[in-house]
Amino acid sequence: MNIEFLIYAIAIIVVIFLILKFIKKLVINTILGLLLLYILNVTIFSSNPIPINIVTIVISALFGIPGVLTLAILNYFNIL
Repeated sequence: MNIEFLIYAIAIIVVIFLILKFIKKLVINTILGLLLLYILNVTIFSSNPIPINIVTIVISALFGIPGVLTLAILNYFNIL
């Protein structure tokens, strides 16, 4: 019975660690993505800025800098 408890406890700790690691990555990607979006909007896309809304925040959070660069390319060709 003690072995089962130990295995379950270790499994729960590993799952919590993985969830926190994913959340940390998501928060860092979101902050870096929004910062890059702001810099792009102020400098390059000042006349036609990239909209900052739920969709762009989710894309920047999930895909990071490549996602923001994709948004910039889409905005440059007036697709976004």
